[in-house]
Amino acid sequence: MAASFRRATHGSAAPPGGTRAVRRFSLRDHVFRSAGQQLMHDLRAPRTAAALGAAAGGWSAPRVRRSALPLVERAAVWLLGAGTAWTTATQLRAGGVLGLGELVLAGAIGLAALEVLARGSVAWTPLLGATAAFWGTSFVLLVGGWVVGLWTDVWQLAAGRDLIALLLAALVMLAFLQAPRLERRARAVTWVLLATLVPPIVALGVLTLTGRPQVGPVNALYEELRFTGWATNPNQIALAVVALPLLGLRLLPHVRGLRRAALVTLLVGTLVVGAATFSDALALAWAITAALLGVLLWLRLLASRRSVAARALAALGVPLVVLAGAVAFGPTLVVVGERFAAASYREGGQGSDRLARWRNALDAAETSPLVGLGPGAYSGPIAAFQGQEVHNTPLDWMLSTGLLGLLAYAGLVAWVVAVCAAGRDSHAIVGVIALLVFTTFHYALRQPVFWMQLLLLAAPHAARRPADALRASPRTVGR
Repeated sequence: MAASFRRATHGSAAPPGGTRAVRRFSLRDHVFRSAGQQLMHDLRAPRTAAALGAAAGGWSAPRVRRSALPLVERAAVWLLGAGTAWTTATQLRAGGVLGLGELVLAGAIGLAALEVLARGSVAWTPLLGATAAFWGTSFVLLVGGWVVGLWTDVWQLAAGRDLIALLLAALVMLAFLQAPRLERRARAVTWVLLATLVPPIVALGVLTLTGRPQVGPVNALYEELRFTGWATNPNQIALAVVALPLLGLRLLPHVRGLRRAALVTLLVGTLVVGAATFSDALALAWAITAALLGVLLWLRLLASRRSVAARALAALGVPLVVLAGAVAFGPTLVVVGERFAAASYREGGQGSDRLARWRNALDAAETSPLVGLGPGAYSGPIAAFQGQEVHNTPLDWMLSTGLLGLLAYAGLVAWVVAVCAAGRDSHAIVGVIALLVFTTFHYALRQPVFWMQLLLLAAPHAARRPADALRASPRTVGR
């Protein structure tokens, strides 16, 4: 009788290739659910909805909703990539706060919510868990630090803007990570990011070379010396392209013909745009990237199955070439480096200013070492609490969230490096190192383009854990 009641209510057969999609009635359901909750639970079940739809003329709500899922996913990918690229267009922001990129990313977050509703689940991976834990901890610390800032009378009115920017960055990360097939999603977002960032900035560069740097409200030159594209500061463009060459190289094996030619053109444009910003931090990050990639290539040649003569040539020839280059050009490079350092770190130079800001940041951190002072800028070139950034991501983040927040950030970065290592993805690790080098000289955690590059590097290994050597299948949370 119980079996016949279950068949009459839900049907008896499980869907092909899967388990029963609808839960059976049980005593626990009746005890722990009210009658209204139980009714809504049963009405949301696919079989029940399908039966009601058939009775209403064949309409099935879940089927219609799921049929739109591929379109929603593609639209979300486009909005995530384009919105991230357009957040660098800071000269086009209304009032200097809200711009096209932020609005597009808000739409991407909304589409990600629709994805979850249509799919009925979240594709849970260890990387998503680590990211959610980081941001949950961070926002608790930001609120706690803000309370301390109020208590010590060092809080700032601009803190609200910082908090909104951090919230947007967090939601963008979660919107990207909630979907299944992250490796495929990462490739698509990388394509969109390259296609919506590089061509318009290259076009501005061409106009600048022809003597027309001003296009409407956009001035592509910063202090008449450095190329800044549509950003207010050239370092914003530099941050956007730190890891893009490595991400683009990851796409090369997956494209052929005209698509490969287009990708190579975009990568060349990325290098040209980055070089035109004259960013010292980007130059250092790319120099370290090139050196590490050279070492990796050399090690790969040594470990290859080539002939003994080829491996011997690699083992001896490459070091000899490097040594010859050091002897030939080393003294000149040392002289140039000394002159650059002297110019940077003399009184009033950029390097001297940064060192002063770092020292003053440590003085400000003594006010609230554990939980920080909340969102805002608490350093300055002359003294602490001048309302200026440190221009160093770890120190800026420590001022906002304390040592606990700094440990949380270090833990997330270490997690990303560890899962990339578990996936034997040395190029992704090099990309993370490049981002860390760049952010030693700039504060980047409010910028979605920083987090997106970090996630794109780690996405193929999102299902791994730091201790794993084999890929783990994502477990599904939800219905």
